[in-house]
Order: sequence, then C-alpha cells, then structure tokens
Amino acid sequence: MRARTPDDTSGKLGRRIALAAYVVLLVYVSIVGLSSVIRQVFFRKVDPAAAAAIGPDCAEGLATLRDELMHLTKTQVTTPHGAGSTASLERSLGGWDERYLALRPRCPEHPYRLLGRLRYRLETSLTRYDREDAAELAELDRAIAALRAAHPEPPSP
Repeated sequence: MRARTPDDTSGKLGRRIALAAYVVLLVYVSIVGLSSVIRQVFFRKVDPAAAAAIGPDCAEGLATLRDELMHLTKTQVTTPHGAGSTASLERSLGGWDERYLALRPRCPEHPYRLLGRLRYRLETSLTRYDREDAAELAELDRAIAALRAAHPEPPSP
C-alpha cells in the first residue's frame, strides 16, 4: 500500500472545492433562468399603448381582435408563397398578442380563452399551410396562367 503524501490530500480537497463551486454555479444559473422564464411567460406587463388601442369594452375588444385574426388569415392565404409570409405572420401576431393581453382584465374567462385558442389554432394552420400547401397553390396558379396563355378566350361581342 502506498503512503499518502500531502499532494494527494490537497488534490482531493481541490477536486471537492471545484465540484462544490460547479454545483453552486449550476444551481444558481438554473434558478435565475427558470425564474426569468416564469416571469416573462406568466406575469407579462401590459403595454399601456396596447391597452389604449383596444378600447375599454370587452365585447368590442373581442370582436376587433377576432376580425383582425380573420383579416390576417385571409392575407396570409392570399400572399404568394415564398414572400416571407411566415415572418409577417409572426410580426402581426406579436402586436395582436399585446392587445390581447391588454384585454384580459376586462373580459370574462371563457370568451377570452376561446379567442386565445382560436389565435393559436389559426397560427398553427397558417404555418402548416405556408410550409406544405402554398407551393401547390402557386403551382396551380402558374398552370392556369399557362392554359389561359395557350388558349386565349375570344373577345366577347
């Protein structure tokens, strides 16, 4: 058996100190990061400009936001594929989200949640449409244009 030297003891002590420092740092970063995310997700501050833009009435605010979603959906579907429609969707919904959050204190829980659910379902559908179906629609439009160019309609009398 080998005899212990002072270097062995100091090496073990150094590893223990390094491990303790690493654990403390890991716990600190985890707690700070998690608390920051929780604060941003669950306790967002309402922008006063968004609160003023939505108006004081719950029913009017819900109707306005619903109409904005429907207009945005129409715009996204009619935007040509590849024109950055996913990025414009994210920008538009960012502003919409601010006004939606501003409406929360004025509305009953059920209709407010219905509108929020509709927003997320439309976002998912529009993102999928842009990713999967818009290219086919653009191809169909090109085929129709080619058919019309090949067989022009006679002028009407």
